[in-house]
Amino acid sequence: MRILLLNDDLEIGGVPRHVTDLANGLAARGHCVIVAATEGPMRTRLSTSVEFFPINLVRSRNQNKDVFGTLLSFLYLTDRLRLQRFDIIHSHKRYSDLLARLLARRYRIRHISTCHNTFVNHTPLSVFGEYTIACAAKIASMLVNRFHVRSDRVATIYNGIDPIRVASKEEIRKLRRRLSLSPTTRVLGAIGHLSSAKDHITLLRALRILHGNGLLEGVRCLVAGDGPERKRLEAFTDETGLNAVVRFLDPTDAVDVLQLAEFFVLTSRQEGLPYVLLEAASLGKPFIATDVGGVGEFVIDGITGLLIPPEHPALVAESIRRFLIQPALVHTLGDSARRLYEARHTTSDFISNTETLYRRVLNHVQTIN
Repeated sequence: MRILLLNDDLEIGGVPRHVTDLANGLAARGHCVIVAATEGPMRTRLSTSVEFFPINLVRSRNQNKDVFGTLLSFLYLTDRLRLQRFDIIHSHKRYSDLLARLLARRYRIRHISTCHNTFVNHTPLSVFGEYTIACAAKIASMLVNRFHVRSDRVATIYNGIDPIRVASKEEIRKLRRRLSLSPTTRVLGAIGHLSSAKDHITLLRALRILHGNGLLEGVRCLVAGDGPERKRLEAFTDETGLNAVVRFLDPTDAVDVLQLAEFFVLTSRQEGLPYVLLEAASLGKPFIATDVGGVGEFVIDGITGLLIPPEHPALVAESIRRFLIQPALVHTLGDSARRLYEARHTTSDFISNTETLYRRVLNHVQTIN
């Protein structure tokens, strides 16, 4: 198959990772794959077998959408599609969904879109393909019930990853030394974009409760990420005395945090099915996570992790305390999370399920909408 994967950008994040992993996996199976997106650091993840078309759907300086750039991108891709035949256009974000819809209709190419998140904003601007992939069943339900997408045109395909390599004891010792952690310091982690949707302030408020009660002696929380909320979060840690407990690291340190932490916390208000859940699970480490989006489809309360409602610092604090005093529970839930990852979230499953949908769409002779 000849496949054009279209995304708004290749900045660091879950959707660009999804696109690059999908492109590499499809190319490895012999498909001709081209990725079109605004240039970004995730481009380096693309294999040499994947061609890249640079377009300008977002402004690289501030990540705002670029309306004029979208028009130029449409003209650029129009010229490309005159020269190259594609079987599938697969789009992944709102601007690229709209662009793909226009291109697919003009050139009568089958259009698939992927919805990566639950959301309630910008509803009038949301368009979808002939078929839409939902990254979680909760997202599929939203598409059918809120956006009135036909249920037979929605397919739930879970994200998949290769397992994270387990670091050796010596590598762990070096990581601890680099981050000034003693051999006995206990570590919990939080990984993700520092934005209001991720609601890290709830995590910090939970840690303030525990710290005020003297329950974080010898414990450190490593937060790997960057974003518009970083200065506010750092100021909060300074004001509340949490800077002795919380350390903010760069997004590039996420792999190190995955190795060091006993367990992780996700306090988002809005999510799809975050990759970090799967990465931690591949290492046998569980999450305390809020029941939003598709999170509850992986973090099953009391089985693969602890699930709590969003914006409840006291419940987050109690869950962290529970994990700190019950390491056996952390181990048991982490083992269950790893088994769920292995059963449903491997890269092979992810690519195979997407290939199957592509073939289903191509074999469906109904006129393109």
